[in-house]
Amino acid sequence: MKLRKTIKKIMSLGVGATMMGATILGASAAADLANYPEPFVKDGKFNAILVVGDAAASSDVIGSVDVATSMQYASKVKREVTATGSAAISAIGDSWKVRTSSNDLEMSENIEAGGTPNAETIRDISKSIGSAELDILSDGTFRNDKGDFDYKQYIYFDDVNTAAAAGSLTSRTVVYATDDGDVTSDFFFVESGEQVARYVLDFVTSAETDLTDSTGATGTGYLWNLQGETINMLGTDYSIVSAKNTTGRVELTLMAGSVRDILQEGETKTYTVGDKDYEVTLVFTSATQAKFTVDGEATDSISEGGTDILSDGTQMGVRDILYQDFAGGVHQAEFYLGADKIILKDSDVTDGASSDYLRVNEENIEYAGVVIRGTRTASAITIASIEINVTADQDVYVGPGEKLSDKMLEPEGMLGRWDIEYQGLAETATETIKIKTSGSDEYELEFVDGNGNSVDVPLVYTSGSTNLRLGSSSAHDLILNENATISRNDYFIVSATGEDDGEEDTFLYKYTGSSVSDSVVRFINIGTGDTEEITFTPVAIGAGSGIGVLRPGGGFTFAIWNSTSGNNFPVYVDLDGDETLEANQDVTITTNGGAKIAFSASPANMTGVNMSTDGASYTGGTLDVTISTPSAEDYDNKQPTNLVFQIGAATSKVTMDQDSTDTFNYISPEGEDYTEYTYTSLGAKVKFDDPTSDPETVTIDYPTQQRLPQLFVTSGGVTFSSTEGTEGAIVYYETTPIEVGAAKLASEVTSLAAQNTILVGGPCANPLAAQAMGNPADCTEGFEEGKAILKLFEQSTGNVALLVAGYSAMDTRRACRVLADYETWQEADKLKGMEVEIAGTSFTDITVSAPAPVTTTTTTTTTTETETETTVETETETTTE
Repeated sequence: MKLRKTIKKIMSLGVGATMMGATILGASAAADLANYPEPFVKDGKFNAILVVGDAAASSDVIGSVDVATSMQYASKVKREVTATGSAAISAIGDSWKVRTSSNDLEMSENIEAGGTPNAETIRDISKSIGSAELDILSDGTFRNDKGDFDYKQYIYFDDVNTAAAAGSLTSRTVVYATDDGDVTSDFFFVESGEQVARYVLDFVTSAETDLTDSTGATGTGYLWNLQGETINMLGTDYSIVSAKNTTGRVELTLMAGSVRDILQEGETKTYTVGDKDYEVTLVFTSATQAKFTVDGEATDSISEGGTDILSDGTQMGVRDILYQDFAGGVHQAEFYLGADKIILKDSDVTDGASSDYLRVNEENIEYAGVVIRGTRTASAITIASIEINVTADQDVYVGPGEKLSDKMLEPEGMLGRWDIEYQGLAETATETIKIKTSGSDEYELEFVDGNGNSVDVPLVYTSGSTNLRLGSSSAHDLILNENATISRNDYFIVSATGEDDGEEDTFLYKYTGSSVSDSVVRFINIGTGDTEEITFTPVAIGAGSGIGVLRPGGGFTFAIWNSTSGNNFPVYVDLDGDETLEANQDVTITTNGGAKIAFSASPANMTGVNMSTDGASYTGGTLDVTISTPSAEDYDNKQPTNLVFQIGAATSKVTMDQDSTDTFNYISPEGEDYTEYTYTSLGAKVKFDDPTSDPETVTIDYPTQQRLPQLFVTSGGVTFSSTEGTEGAIVYYETTPIEVGAAKLASEVTSLAAQNTILVGGPCANPLAAQAMGNPADCTEGFEEGKAILKLFEQSTGNVALLVAGYSAMDTRRACRVLADYETWQEADKLKGMEVEIAGTSFTDITVSAPAPVTTTTTTTTTTETETETTVETETETTTE
């Protein structure tokens, strides 16, 4: 009985413990603020409604926006797809990544004069984009009193750019270069004077208009059927405030703006543009002009279609004036605040050529030509299309994380509606290939073998002057030819044939000797460090299957034959694994990432044991090392140009030419005087070091999957995020937009229990909040100034309501901030349980804690009566919950 009384007393306290639609003992079994945003986000989707009171304070509304913003971020689900280590950039917003399902944009190579260009432009990916790629290019209908005229919108990438001159960069490509500010990087590049793109509004059936005078009567000078109408271009509604014609010339003045309204003469209203309020008064009108004051600042008299710029740069434009010149007549003006005004004109709509520049907000945009295509008769004009051709006003270099519009002198040609953004190269797994020194007289080749181990091949050394020899300075030869004998302590390469080109597995071995008495021959797999000891029975040289096989892994075997008898006898090895010893069969290296490394010597016999057939060094010899990407599966459609390095010797030092074929243009960034870089179309980054006194070296950061440029055509506020990428998988987040209509007024909700609900505002401001709290008689009961609560209410239907409420509207907004920043408070172990209390005096002074315990005193009085006396016993019990 005492427990039931105590529960009844607690429930009467309202906000302290009331839980509408749930049992008091079991209410915290499922819902918990530590799990927020669950259950309001389920499977990556917003699974609730957000409710404010019908007369909610602005702070409540702003607070609900904070909550909704964080919920949108939380409305995502983690996805994973198998890949080979590449992590791409994804865009959130209206955008088109420059790629198709069958074609990726590849990096272009910076080629020396005389070389063959290896470049890929946007046009190579797609000649145009439309509504399927960008929402702002959606189809529309233009209506006037001549009819309805459907149209489509496109952005074209025309084949008008001149071919790159020998040694120059190709326009509309991503390439490694140095910009005009001496910054060296990968850039999206457009050459000065070359086309960026061409915007086209294309009527399915040509729009029609009569030739009229200024009053609309048959005549010339005006296109009356166009004037005053609205057309949506690039996602923006433009009013045609003026439409003129003279002898085939068409001139259209269009206007749009952040705010569009009508004021009567003498009327004052306040408008918000961005984050600033403007008090606007229409102070004067005439038949042709209107004059305003904006925050006390007087504008010029503005004609229809005209504009004036306020002192803060905001533009005011007049769309229409209605002036009745009699007592009591209407004096009003329709205007734009934050106006955008564009003028499109073409001197001859029939010739299909551009004769005039685009004009934006009273400025000629010289690198944006206008073409209006149509027909003209004595009484009418038809318009088939409206086009704006945007060209680069200087050499434009757009670096990672940058926009084209920020790099142009006159970006207004894109009307502020579309842009091109470059987000750099995709991150991908890479391997390292090096030609490095071991002292000044020897080069080693570093690559990753078929088992994924990095190995160092003793490539060449010089014994003096210009002498050159394959192998190491300790007289251990490097064997690259099956016809050459391999002596004790020599190195050799084995590379399996039978695989597709670029798919072979390659391994480096060292022969360490043989023992006839023990009938064993020994080799070291340099990659693993393991010794392979093979028991043998001697056979005739080249006979049968040899004396044994090497087994480097992956199921590959390479046969071995003895060349003589006796201990440590030389051997032959089937270097390509085809079970046959072949004369003049040179072996190549295929790295684990798919790069092919081939060797070509001058004289040719260098590719046997050494620079000459007798093992001696060869004076003046050279070795070309060619690194290629042979497998078409490793790139999209632009096969990377071969990298060729020529090794020689001079003054008893090894030397290397960075590009013996004079193909690539190597660039030295500012501050790196002795280092140069270039890229292949695979995205391999080549670093060539040329110190003043030591031999040259080269390091190649070779991607195991093609490293692709991340280029986007965008509109509006697009944001970018990088996927998590690991070898074998790409992890990304798929975001689901919160549906329009998820935010509601309290009067629009018929049932609190029918769905999950986030209630912003207390019971005084939000009737649904009052319902959740049991409709307290005093709506302020349980609240105190400077404090707010976050409280969960489980419903009988299994749904959950979350109350975000404070004593004042600012307290409620502070609670919304906490909820929007839920991860921070959960990590601090503050946001948990069914209810928390938020206290503070500002948005930076906030504390979150469990609600204060509720102390209840219960008094029980017992009266006992007898014939002679009455006894009263009082029992008091204090309970803290």
